[in-house]
Amino acid sequence: MSDDAYESSLLINADRLDSSEIKPLQNSSSASYTARTVDWCSKKCTVNLLKRRVPIIEWLPKYSIEDLKGDLIAGMTVALTVIPQGLALASLANLPPQYGLYTAFMGCFMYTIFGSCKDLTIGPTAIMSLMTAEHTAAGGVVYVILITFLSGCIQLLMGILNLGFLVTFISSSVVSGFTSAAAITIATTQISGIFGMNSKSEGFIDDVYNFFSGISQGNIRYWDMTMGFCSIAFLLMLKYCNRLQWTCCGSSMQRIMETLLRTVSIARNALLVLSCAGIAAILISYDIDELSLTHSVKAGLPPFELPSFSYHSFDNATNQTIDKDFLDIVEDMGSGLVIIPLLCLLEAIAIAKSF
Repeated sequence: MSDDAYESSLLINADRLDSSEIKPLQNSSSASYTARTVDWCSKKCTVNLLKRRVPIIEWLPKYSIEDLKGDLIAGMTVALTVIPQGLALASLANLPPQYGLYTAFMGCFMYTIFGSCKDLTIGPTAIMSLMTAEHTAAGGVVYVILITFLSGCIQLLMGILNLGFLVTFISSSVVSGFTSAAAITIATTQISGIFGMNSKSEGFIDDVYNFFSGISQGNIRYWDMTMGFCSIAFLLMLKYCNRLQWTCCGSSMQRIMETLLRTVSIARNALLVLSCAGIAAILISYDIDELSLTHSVKAGLPPFELPSFSYHSFDNATNQTIDKDFLDIVEDMGSGLVIIPLLCLLEAIAIAKSF
């Protein structure tokens, strides 16, 4: 008879035993449970598991000066890219511009510690901004912050439950279709901005309609259009300039030129942002206010605290106060509460698989 079966039989007949016999049994059961718990923890809570959950423990001791040089170039390039991108995506989500900057860099600090994939985008995207705009219209910043928090909780729960295997059921055609749809959506949401048209994005069909409607009404801002197309040409030119072959120079000069072109090509986004900012500053100094600029953005960081789980507002149209508790807000969010974290996961997979 096994120990567990023996202990179970003794517990069943506990009414027939005196206290002197039950006490050793309790001690034995407690010791057996403690031993099993310690054995399970020793198998599960290992150093390898900790390194998988917190990868910075593994790669930080191996970090070198050469890694730092590359990361500094990449960091400066990405930073000067996500600043205008964050401002644009905040506008796309109908949020104040500073929220685009918050989302552009806050997640990176956490991903530095817990991130396990280098080929991943951490920050706002056009698809998520469009989906967030629906909740901004319903409850403003309060709804957006709360749905961001709840989406993170859902994704954390999926990680704890080891639901990553669901990724294996997503076919390459689905990822390809999602990537193509994202590219078309991003293009249609930005095309009006290139021509200087100030129209809010309300979906693919509305974006196309607003674009052609704006052209027919002559709402094009030619300074903005010129800056937009020159920026596209500048980026494309620098993207392919590192492919130039220098055969007329010596070997040392050839290496220098190839290194210079490769660096310029990598830092093309940063160079574009700096160049456009310089051009805008020069035009303003000559009292030429023709470009659509971001102007002032609220400085500082928001307070670090839990989101508000209730909503209070005043409707000027009906002169009534609107009060909603957490359940009412969740009901307003509807299926978006589940769709948004799943789309975030699908978007991350699509980006990672493209590499």
